[in-house]
Amino acid sequence: MTVVSNSSPLIILHKCGLLGILEQLFGNVSIPEAVHHEVVHNTKDRQQSKAISQCAFIQVHPVSAQPISFSHKLDRGESEAIILASSLKADYLLLDDKRAQKEANQQGVVYIPTFAVLLKAVQKGAIRDFDAILAKLERKNIFLNHELNRIARDFLKID
Repeated sequence: MTVVSNSSPLIILHKCGLLGILEQLFGNVSIPEAVHHEVVHNTKDRQQSKAISQCAFIQVHPVSAQPISFSHKLDRGESEAIILASSLKADYLLLDDKRAQKEANQQGVVYIPTFAVLLKAVQKGAIRDFDAILAKLERKNIFLNHELNRIARDFLKID
């Protein structure tokens, strides 16, 4: 399986102490150089930098300049992640930004938001206490959509 990631899934999973679930679920994860720079070099979080740079299952790929015109303004990491996913014919692109998701759709790239990765990890048994993960995300003020949480809890039968 070929999986490419943008920055936010790596950052979010690191903050939850769950980077390793990517390897459990997908094996290797490819990232473009711009994403690597953002999550390893252009961060004040030294623990994040160290943790991500030491993940042997995260592989950095150069992205050749391709004349792709995006209809939305994307940052360099998002653009390179979409281009890399397209060029590798990735099964999935891990991506949270709504504008970038629209662009991925237009390029024929299948994306998965981080929340769906967490749900997949629960289904596979890689996460046992989903409620604790949601609480940790909430404490860190990370992207929680209360309606999505409710649906997920109903789906997983979490009280």
